[in-house]
Amino acid sequence: NKRSPTITPCDANIRPIRMKRIAILGLGYIGLPTAILAAESGYSVFGYDIDKEKVATINTGKSPILEPEIQSRLLHALKKKNLKINTELEYANCFVITVPTPFHQNNTADLSYVYQAIEEVGCKLMPGNLVIIESTIPVGTTEKISSFLEEKSGLKAKKDFFLAHCPERALPGKLFQELRENDRIIGGICQKSCNLAYQFYTKFVKGCLYSTNDKSAEMVKLIENSSRDVQIAFANQVA
Repeated sequence: NKRSPTITPCDANIRPIRMKRIAILGLGYIGLPTAILAAESGYSVFGYDIDKEKVATINTGKSPILEPEIQSRLLHALKKKNLKINTELEYANCFVITVPTPFHQNNTADLSYVYQAIEEVGCKLMPGNLVIIESTIPVGTTEKISSFLEEKSGLKAKKDFFLAHCPERALPGKLFQELRENDRIIGGICQKSCNLAYQFYTKFVKGCLYSTNDKSAEMVKLIENSSRDVQIAFANQVA
């Protein structure tokens, strides 16, 4: 009979925190639009991906994904030099992980891409930095990543660096609209992690931002995905 963790609206009155340089790791259906939105809101954004061909394509102003508005908005962000794309990770104030989490054959989550990205971040992590994991992950993963980052960087979580799980909620075809207008949940390993993540998202997200702990945020995303899966399965049965 443990008390349920609270999910509350983020406090809009928290003291603004200086955050200018943003690194987005993974430039797929979520990462690239997020990088563009962040660049449009005034951040200096560094997009990182290990796919050299994809990086080269984006740098020519061509989007590797089909999405309304993305071509013109990408060109504009590159032209203004608010967005830079590279295969080498830059130092930043905030690192956002948007890499895929596929399944192994036994239906467990394949977190190799997440840990590969986190290992890169650990080499660049500086005191005061924030790390945000948007990738869908099993409950308890954020806590494990916190320990992994401590070992990799030599810094202390909740004191030297901060970490939050903020799962994305968007469908292809409406990515910019949904990334901007949907409500978001911020699951921090501490309150300052939530506050820092709120400061990042509030510049371009118009939906409500809710604060909770990391495990609750992980569970919210998994329940949402499971609910959607059941609805699609039911629709297929009816068809």
